[in-house]
Amino acid sequence: LGENAMITPESIERNIGVSKDYNNFELIDALAQKDSLRAYNIIEYFRQNPKNNPAVVTVMALFGYFSDLLTLYFAKDKSQANLMAMVGAKWDIQFAKFQHGMRNYNAYQVIEIISAIRDFDAKSKGVGSRQNEYDLLKDLIFHIISAPGNIDF
Repeated sequence: LGENAMITPESIERNIGVSKDYNNFELIDALAQKDSLRAYNIIEYFRQNPKNNPAVVTVMALFGYFSDLLTLYFAKDKSQANLMAMVGAKWDIQFAKFQHGMRNYNAYQVIEIISAIRDFDAKSKGVGSRQNEYDLLKDLIFHIISAPGNIDF
């Protein structure tokens, strides 16, 4: 950047390729809050920058978040300290995305979402679909936000 230059989020994005507004952490936060507009904007950014945002990494992050969320639902000790320890959160700010997720998704919805993530994984590998992985990712985001949680056992 040059001597005495100020480092900004834009300069980091331009030189390193990581955006502070469009990354998997922000996508998970948007989904935890059911902010569909923000989630779709992030997915569109990923589509425009596939080299820096491979769909396989995104789906791994989504699976990690929703599987952690599911474990929280079935924890015997529901104290915040225990729940934070279960997901490896050291600070309240790290745990906030799980609190939002537990408010916005019930356990049945999370089970359905994990099933949709597994379906995405198969389709992205060509099983039953020839769609572009970012089109599949957009469909997955829709399914996550609108999951009814109708599970038949």
